[in-house]
Amino acid sequence: MDQRKLHKGFAKKGFTIEDDGKHYWVRIYDGGLPTAVRSKAGGKSPEKYKYIDNDILLRIKRDLYFESKNDLLDFISCPLSKEAYFDQLIQRGIFSKRPITDRQ
Repeated sequence: MDQRKLHKGFAKKGFTIEDDGKHYWVRIYDGGLPTAVRSKAGGKSPEKYKYIDNDILLRIKRDLYFESKNDLLDFISCPLSKEAYFDQLIQRGIFSKRPITDRQ
């Protein structure tokens, strides 16, 4: 998967893309406060991170509490809504309520 497509998909769903100078991170904020739901999602090196491989996708799946890699891919490409994802996190006890993101 192309790194730009991955970041664009997360941004559409209310995630914030953070740049630490070496890597990109995706994170959910709740009312302006960072949550523990975050994952490294690529890096600055165009040779290494232009395409996000299966191992990185599996780590993102685990870090962001998706049930399967297909759920992650559906979330990025839009069939799985942000609300449905948040509902899954609530059911699994990750969140107690739906986070207030900047992009409702």
